[in-house]
Amino acid sequence: MNFFQLAGNFWLEHERAPFNHCAMVLYFRLLYEAEKRSWKGPFKLSWGYLQGVLGFGKGTLARAISDLKSRGLITYHKDNGRGVFWFTHPWFQNGTENRTTDRTTNGTEDRTTDGTEKQSDEATTSMNTTISNADASAELMNAFKKEKKEKDQKKEEKEEKEKNQENTHTFDTPNGVSQPSAEIVPEWRLKLNEYEKQIISTWELMVGPWEEGWLDELRNVLKVCYPAQIKQAIASTSVSQLHKLVQSGFPYLAQLLLKGVFGHRVKRKNKPKNWAEENLTGLKKFLQKSSLKDIWAEGVGEDG
Repeated sequence: MNFFQLAGNFWLEHERAPFNHCAMVLYFRLLYEAEKRSWKGPFKLSWGYLQGVLGFGKGTLARAISDLKSRGLITYHKDNGRGVFWFTHPWFQNGTENRTTDRTTNGTEDRTTDGTEKQSDEATTSMNTTISNADASAELMNAFKKEKKEKDQKKEEKEEKEKNQENTHTFDTPNGVSQPSAEIVPEWRLKLNEYEKQIISTWELMVGPWEEGWLDELRNVLKVCYPAQIKQAIASTSVSQLHKLVQSGFPYLAQLLLKGVFGHRVKRKNKPKNWAEENLTGLKKFLQKSSLKDIWAEGVGEDG
């Protein structure tokens, strides 16, 4: 009864001045939310939630709320960033059902005998309109429920599929049933050091698959070139000679690196001695060769 009374009220206002599509969808969504809460209100809904379920932008949602509120179909205010909604139909004031039969226009009702028949005719017409539009409202509500159920089902299926595919591959068994299989990493890759991993990753990113047989040549090149020089060589050569790299592989690039085309490691010279080392070398040697006794005897002889 609550739903049909509110739906009838909506359609009467719609016949007086048609609502746009967004205001209509919002109103029946609010009816759906009220039904979920057993018609206990007012209730709170976040704008983010409404934008998500209705597919509205922020401006569209604001205009739909304003339209329904200005035409007396809902009450609305904000509380801690969330919208507080309820309905303004006389049966739903203050969250309870008002079943009084005293309905007024502008706060008063003309109870004169002359107006009784006219009011009766208007009430009959209003009731017929309410009943005819209630069927359409019920269909719209059922459509909302069906759409929500389908969305929830698709979401569950997607999550289940992602969960099953995470970090796994599949292979077909003889009986045709796919079974999960963990990815197998070659043993030689597990033995790579950090520099080798970086260089091989650069090659695979810019050129193509890396072959295990190239590891010895890579390690020889690392003895004379810095890792950064090798990665730079891969990057520059993949631009100018990609076909040659794909055809000949890393051995072709290794020859260029060993010839110094992209530079070699710098041999560091010995650091120059500082002032103390240069000037105290003689004193150190003297002290190492002579004992304290010899130094004392030499000093006494000179004094005598």
